[in-house]
Amino acid sequence: MKTLLTTTAVMEAGAGLMLVLLPSTAAMLLFEPSLATSVGLNLIRVAGCAMLSLGVASGLARNDDQSRAAKGLVVGLLLYNLGIALIGVLAGLQLSISSQGFWASTGLHTGMAFWCWLSLRNRGPMEPISRRKP
Repeated sequence: MKTLLTTTAVMEAGAGLMLVLLPSTAAMLLFEPSLATSVGLNLIRVAGCAMLSLGVASGLARNDDQSRAAKGLVVGLLLYNLGIALIGVLAGLQLSISSQGFWASTGLHTGMAFWCWLSLRNRGPMEPISRRKP
């Protein structure tokens, strides 16, 4: 789970920073046309802040990957990645988006969701912290 959390930290924090600092560029890479309206740019920045937060939380949890909190974080990441993948497929089909960046992002989130699921599936039952042996 440590590798999953480290990878998530780097990817989400990096993408989040790009969305916050360069929203027009990120929009062009993902959606082809620029979302140059003030509403569009601010929504992209909000998404960037959320992604940056996921990256920071994953980075801080990477060395504590056996805790219940880390498991909860991975469950949250699973839901996030599944949601992004589903939204990506639906939006791509409805809006006929052909951007390679958009489909690469959708595929990446699908793969990350699968990795989260595998990581959760391969963990044994968790004991309360007070009952763990050193």
